[in-house]
Amino acid sequence: MGRTCKASPPRKKRSPNYETNVSAADTSLQQLPLPEKLNYTATAAKFDIKCATLRNRYLNLHRPVALYHEQRKLLTSTREEVLLEWMFHHAEEGRPWGREFIKIKVCRLIGKKPSNEWVKGFKKCHHAVLKFCGASGLDPKRAQAFNPHCIADQFQKLSAGMRTYQYKVHNIYNFDETGMQVGGGRKRTGRKWFMSRRSRAKYKQRDGNLELVTVVECACADGAMLDPGFLFQGSHTYDIDWFQSS
Repeated sequence: MGRTCKASPPRKKRSPNYETNVSAADTSLQQLPLPEKLNYTATAAKFDIKCATLRNRYLNLHRPVALYHEQRKLLTSTREEVLLEWMFHHAEEGRPWGREFIKIKVCRLIGKKPSNEWVKGFKKCHHAVLKFCGASGLDPKRAQAFNPHCIADQFQKLSAGMRTYQYKVHNIYNFDETGMQVGGGRKRTGRKWFMSRRSRAKYKQRDGNLELVTVVECACADGAMLDPGFLFQGSHTYDIDWFQSS
């Protein structure tokens, strides 16, 4: 007859607070008066942890899980936070980082280029604040003024002017223009970049040397709209007759 193997009992799943309980039990033993005898078994049962785990932690044979992972990380938590701040800063200026660029930055920090798996892990670890997505094209000339400081300064001046001169709502207009490439063209290349989840606008600088048809729009703060204007490339300058009524 063949031998039968007895199935081992299912392994008990650790509690999410297991590491917290181990630290609390270790602290409890550290605070005991010196003459008092250590009782690993009773303390481990009190905090619902393994006796061997508590003993190894108390004797400094094993380190806390968080400290162990921190020492094994390619970047420390502080360096990761600094890296994220620079990523968000460059993304706001229309210069988001791609996979290869973040590898270059990390290599300059530690002298070792990370792997693609590290980039995936970094993105997953900071999923709550970091987003990997496409970006709309932004002309470099506009990118120079496209930053939080310039935008905040613009609205502060507008607010100050409204308080000083008491502008009426129907006298406040917003003027803007947009360009459309003649013959179409691809607005997105399919490439993705690292962006902050807190940022609504996501841009990437592109070459501004394009032949465009310009569309001009003007809207009033009370909701009224002026008819849009279309500007095409001309072969000669304007004629005086255009501006004279018949």
